[in-house]
Amino acid sequence: MYHDGKKYGLPDSCKVHSLSNIAGHLQAGENCRIDAFVTITGKVTLGANVHIATGSCLFGGHGIHIGDGVSISPGAKLFTATEDMKANFPSNPQLKDRQFTSGSIVIGENSVVGANSVVLPNVIIGKRVQVGCLSLVNKNIADDSIAAGIPTKHFGSRKLKAA
Repeated sequence: MYHDGKKYGLPDSCKVHSLSNIAGHLQAGENCRIDAFVTITGKVTLGANVHIATGSCLFGGHGIHIGDGVSISPGAKLFTATEDMKANFPSNPQLKDRQFTSGSIVIGENSVVGANSVVLPNVIIGKRVQVGCLSLVNKNIADDSIAAGIPTKHFGSRKLKAA
């Protein structure tokens, strides 16, 4: 069941599923949709007409900004902090001595993050980008690009037609 955004401090035109989990500071433009089993934490800003699909997780402790018309496909994960794999510390959330890599994520207007993809900290995904499913985005992606893989590789460009 979807509720209008007013219940969540968002515009009335937004729809938020009752089975979503929203904690932290979420802002959104008009006509956004957040599906069931989505988790959003930290500081996340959505432009207008954004769709966050089922099972997606946006961990915005260091800030996530998503532009107008973006689609985050089912199961995609956006992390603004992650364990520093090169550190000489164990990776266990129950331990005190841990090191992190952290930074914001920005996704430009009319881009798509494919199903079950992972976006890591300090990444800018340009405007009109298509990220293929099951991809690992660990570096910036230029406007109008098609990128996919682990890690992502550039596969071409696209030009969107005006709506």
